Amino acid sequence: MTALTTTITEGERDRIYYWDTVTFLVGGCIFKLPRYQFVLGSAYFAEKLEPPMLSDEAEIEGAPITLEGVTAPQFRVFLKLLFPIHSTSLTLSFTKAEWLIILELSTLWQFHEFRKLAKEHLEPQLDDPIEKIILGRAVYVPKWLKDGYETLVARPECISEEESERIGHLTTVRLYILRHDRALDLVASRFYEEIRHLEQLEDAHRTTEERFRVSEEEAEGNLAQPVAETDAEREANPKEQEDGATGVREEVRVEQEPSNGDSSVVDNAAGKVELPPQVESHQPPHTTTPGALESDGHPEARPTIEDRLQTMLSKRALKIELQGQLNDLRARGEDSAAIEHAEEALVELSKDIQQLYEEYRKNFLYWEKAPEDIRLKKGPTPEAVDRVREGILLHLTSDCKAFKFQLTLPPGAGKVSVKLRATIKSFLKDVMKISPTSDLNYRRKLTIEVTEGEFERWALDLAQRNTQ
Repeated sequence: MTALTTTITEGERDRIYYWDTVTFLVGGCIFKLPRYQFVLGSAYFAEKLEPPMLSDEAEIEGAPITLEGVTAPQFRVFLKLLFPIHSTSLTLSFTKAEWLIILELSTLWQFHEFRKLAKEHLEPQLDDPIEKIILGRAVYVPKWLKDGYETLVARPECISEEESERIGHLTTVRLYILRHDRALDLVASRFYEEIRHLEQLEDAHRTTEERFRVSEEEAEGNLAQPVAETDAEREANPKEQEDGATGVREEVRVEQEPSNGDSSVVDNAAGKVELPPQVESHQPPHTTTPGALESDGHPEARPTIEDRLQTMLSKRALKIELQGQLNDLRARGEDSAAIEHAEEALVELSKDIQQLYEEYRKNFLYWEKAPEDIRLKKGPTPEAVDRVREGILLHLTSDCKAFKFQLTLPPGAGKVSVKLRATIKSFLKDVMKISPTSDLNYRRKLTIEVTEGEFERWALDLAQRNTQ
């Protein structure tokens, strides 16, 4: 029988392939692994496994390092990438679920190269916008977050109750506002703070290569910006460039269109002053402010009164729906966190509606405040319709639950007057879904009213019709 003997030979330890080991306790399972790969690839472990903090004596005494926030099966998945074994292939294959584990742990432990690799493999596999949003928040990927928001805004299907629970009620309200406004390009600005916060967190998890690329892109952007601004200024002000040497600047002149001789607005019990035929306090809805240009150099169209009314009705309908969801949460006895989120969302939406209302008030064409008595005179039919439409819009404040005002139609037996009265009545009945009542002693005087019991259904029906 041959006895086993130990021979101690002197020699220099290999610089690379003489590894110390480290012991981890993960979910009740003990792992003993080479220390080298942890220290080399992770700033987190490089600090945690500093020699003064973990001596050989400590390992001999059997005091493993406990890793929190990870299970033993998850750790094994990560170790498959860190220490590939039982394979002659130069490439490794992981499922989507395994890549998600690798992404989560590489972010937690600051393995930047592994994190980059996991993102590259997962990117083409993420089809669900809700998953993108949740992952983007969890592992600091603002691009996934923004892509998920934009998909929810652009898709025809509504955000379901289950999806709302997963991404948060406040986020759902913000997305619904963008959906109703069809404002896909405003996603980045609406969620600027959240996206910017994730960008700052993501920066700490970039590889050296990624940081270099981002620095180059920022440098190129800074160089290109002054050139782009100069070109835009030259295109917007060609005449100013020509006259720049002499200091002469051509003034923009706005000519008043000839009037048809009719008075602009009529008597109004709310206090609006009647204007003479050739004087208008505001521009008509189709015109643009001189010098107002979009990015492509074309005049920026001001939203019409009809656009404003549709937008306001959509937001009021959204508030009604959200209030209904909040009532359901309370009735079902949901947890306080869900109710609190819904309450916060409702408050924010109310502020948004009021802010929009105040913004519209600055550009109203016919009324300074919600009219109580509109008296129409002879004039263009589209303008008369807009006066009534704007009168309705002025009543739709954030807290409005009903409204009522008087409308007096213009007199006259001619074709123009008869057609105008018929058009106004048709607009109220067919477009605004309001059935006015006539005064028994004065047939041209109508009462326009939406009662408190009718208001919610009226706003919801109109908003739904406008989005179809």
